[in-house]
Amino acid sequence: MGARELMADEFWLAFASLIVVMGPWKAGIVYAEKTALFPLHLRRIIAAAAVIIAFAIALVFVLIGSNLVAFFHISDAAFLVAAGLLLLVFAIRMVILDEHHDATVEAVDPEELESRAYRLAAYPLAVPLLITPPGIVTLVALSVEEDVTDWNTIALIGAIIVVLLFDLIVFLVEARWHDVIAKEIWEIAGRILGVLLAGFGVTVIIQGLQLAGIVPGG
Repeated sequence: MGARELMADEFWLAFASLIVVMGPWKAGIVYAEKTALFPLHLRRIIAAAAVIIAFAIALVFVLIGSNLVAFFHISDAAFLVAAGLLLLVFAIRMVILDEHHDATVEAVDPEELESRAYRLAAYPLAVPLLITPPGIVTLVALSVEEDVTDWNTIALIGAIIVVLLFDLIVFLVEARWHDVIAKEIWEIAGRILGVLLAGFGVTVIIQGLQLAGIVPGG
């Protein structure tokens, strides 16, 4: 099998793995709900910024992720528990705290509003909803430690780009057609998603505890 065939196989393996853990399935609902009162041009900025930030973070984990985790002496189990706790805290805030919409957002100073947009793009959209805890683990597992010109690394980066472009398309479609759906529906969807994310966070924590041998494997 030639280098081109090996690269194609690596690409599709990476794409199939990453579309599940880095797709817009969770981030799409949060994006639509959290950007409800932002003007259209800022919703587009948020979408683009979230994807760019996510790509930068993904690239770091592809190129030096395994070395970074080893440098800080972080075990896979500890990493999963910490990541699950981060996701759980975010999910609890989504469900309990009434901070989904700011009724005065349109009256805020434009510079402050744009600053809010970039903060929203970084957290929670880029992390932990596009770069999810399982996504980080997947990136590190799929990455190779050879030179960055290695075909496997190039295929993996290509798969990341395709997945994030898909995310961006979903965000932009939601930004354009957001007003068609009542804001209350996004409120309800956001809180339901918060419950699901909480369960997902607990699952990641349990996986970490099982990997550490603290609780028996299921």
